[in-house]
Amino acid sequence: MQTQGTRTTFERKHARAAAATRDTRSKPGHAPVPNDEAAAGSGAMRLDAEQQSSLKAAFEALAEGSHRAFEDRLWLGFGDHWYPFRQRLADHGYIAIHAEDVPKITSHGMSLLGRLREATQATGAA
Repeated sequence: MQTQGTRTTFERKHARAAAATRDTRSKPGHAPVPNDEAAAGSGAMRLDAEQQSSLKAAFEALAEGSHRAFEDRLWLGFGDHWYPFRQRLADHGYIAIHAEDVPKITSHGMSLLGRLREATQATGAA
């Protein structure tokens, strides 16, 4: 019989695994969906330089008409968070989702692409 306040080895391992999947921000190679809690109220999307570069490459592919390359670049830049991030882009009006789940860049997205290009030129990034 288990007393209250003690955990079995299985429960401890499960709790650690659950905690690890909830917060991947501190793990190398894992990019969180770029909208931290501090920015959530404003609807602002906070991106680091690497994420900006990934988004710029994705938007450039989409502007050229390649939605598959757009999604590939999102996946490469944002990992498993690429699809929720793609939905945030749609929610914020940067892309529009058309028939058969095909994204298209909007004028708002083209404006953001211009700002991303300026930002990466200013920092000397690719």
